[in-house]
Parts: sequence; C-alpha cells; structure tokens
Amino acid sequence: MKHEALVVPVVLEPHPNADKLSIVRVGDYTVVANTESWTGKSKGVYITPDTIVDPARPEFSFLDKGRGSERVKVCKLRGIYSQGLLIPTERDLGEDLYNELGLRHYEPELDSSMTTDNIPAPPGHEGLSKYDIENGRKYLRKYFTEGEPVYITEKLHGHNQLITGAGSEVFVKSRSNWKLQDPKCLFWQCYEPVKDAVNKFLSVYPNHRVWGEGYGKVKGFKYDTTRPSFRAFDIQQPNGEYCCVERFLDLTQEFSIPTVPVLKVNYPLNYDEVFTLAEGDSLLGGNIREGVVVKPMVERREKIGRVFVKVVSNKFLEK
Repeated sequence: MKHEALVVPVVLEPHPNADKLSIVRVGDYTVVANTESWTGKSKGVYITPDTIVDPARPEFSFLDKGRGSERVKVCKLRGIYSQGLLIPTERDLGEDLYNELGLRHYEPELDSSMTTDNIPAPPGHEGLSKYDIENGRKYLRKYFTEGEPVYITEKLHGHNQLITGAGSEVFVKSRSNWKLQDPKCLFWQCYEPVKDAVNKFLSVYPNHRVWGEGYGKVKGFKYDTTRPSFRAFDIQQPNGEYCCVERFLDLTQEFSIPTVPVLKVNYPLNYDEVFTLAEGDSLLGGNIREGVVVKPMVERREKIGRVFVKVVSNKFLEK
C-alpha cells in the first residue's frame, strides 16, 4: 500500500451545524476545517488518518502535546466526522509531500513476549511480497464500477498472517517475516485452532498459501473467541495467483477452514452502501466493525496491482 500526502484542491462547503466550520471533501474523505483559517486558500496537503507527524515541524506545531510525535486520527466535530488533516500550501496540485514532511504510517506493535525469532523463507516461497490492500476511500470509485458484482467481507482487527506448507512441514508468516515455530509465538497460537483443517487442505493442495487474520488478542476486540484464532480471507496458488471468490469459498467450505465474516456475495456494487456497511457492528459479536473489504467476484489487476480495497469505519478510527 502506497502512503501519500498529495496536494489537493480545497473547496469549502458549509458545515450544517457550525457557522465557523466548513467541510472539505477529498475523494470519499471529509475534513472539517476552520472557515476563517481557510478563507482565500485554494490548495492543501491532505494527510490521511493513522499518519504519524512530527510536531517539532512548524506545519504540525499546533498538534504538539509533548509526546515527540502525534498520530492523525478521526474525530467528530459538531456531528460530522473529520477524517484526516489539511495543511495549507502553495505547491502544485498532485505533488506528493509525504517524505518531504517526514511522515510515516502508524503500525500497532505486537506484544514482544508473544513474538519469536524470524527464519528464512521455506523452499518455494522465497521473495514473497507483503500482503497489501489499498484504501477504498481513495480507490473504490476509481477501480470499481457501480453495479458490478462484488464480494464484501468484514475486516477484523488483528494481524495479517499466512499459513502454508513446504514438503511435509507447515510454516507461518507475519505480514513481513516467517516465524520460528514456538508455542509462545502468537502466530503459531493462532494456527492451533485451525491446524487440522489447514493441514488437510495443504495435503491435497501443497504449496498453496492460506492468508487470513489472526485475532483474539487485541484489547477490546476479542470477538467470538477466548484464545488466539485465525480466519481465512484469501488462498494463493503456488504460481502467485489468488483464487477467485467462488473458488475460495468452495475450498474453505470443503475443508472447513473458517473465514472472515461474509457480508455480501455477488452483490451489485453500490458505493454509498459500502460506506454504510463499514460502520456496522461485528458479526462475531461484542465489538464495533473495523470496516469492510471489497473484492471483484473475478480476480483482476490494474494500475494499483491486484484490485481489492478496504474501507475502515469512522467509529473504529475514532476509537
């Protein structure tokens, strides 16, 4: 996923509940801005939620709380969600100032007591790229057509994880690293509840890769489990191609591999409905929904690579 801070046009719209505030739309994001501060200004650098900024820089000094760095979050201002930050600029539209402004993306840290040493990639899985997904508030309307059949699932709040095999051995991988087998390792703990189902699958389909969400250990997001667990969201073939939706559902059902909650299958895409679905409660109970993931029913690739996107809920980002 490419992180950017693009210069965008700024057009002020009236805030329905506050005379001194305005709304600026950046794609499917909204930013609530002080009307007086933006009067006469037509361009701004847009910084997305979950970006880490340095308040020692003059552009971000108003965010300084003495913590050395600050994370851009979503907040509700007079009833309207403000999703990110706009900084005035005279730079050219479309310029990317992400590196120039010293920005970085927020990545939650796993409990170090539950991780383990990294190991080399197993045979047949060398050079595997990170599993990345683009932001739907930026790309949904650009790469999906209204009405096209799509598959929508709930995005769980946990960690990205891969389970695969090489020869007779099973291997697990975090988003970035292959993990040494250790009962104290969170990734191996997540494998335990599904090992029989996944092992049976790998015995029939060797060198396939089962991608999914390890979950159940994030504070406030226990979902339906009392221990670390795993739910699949993709199956990748040895040649690197991903199974289409119908094939994925057939295989996970055949081998009883649990999947992330499915919200819609073969659903005629409605842009607004996707953003509404992102704000619901989790189907696994007891939690707000982190968001949704949208995929075409048939795999395809375009300029952004593999076409699929996530839309994270405002309630989750606010929390």
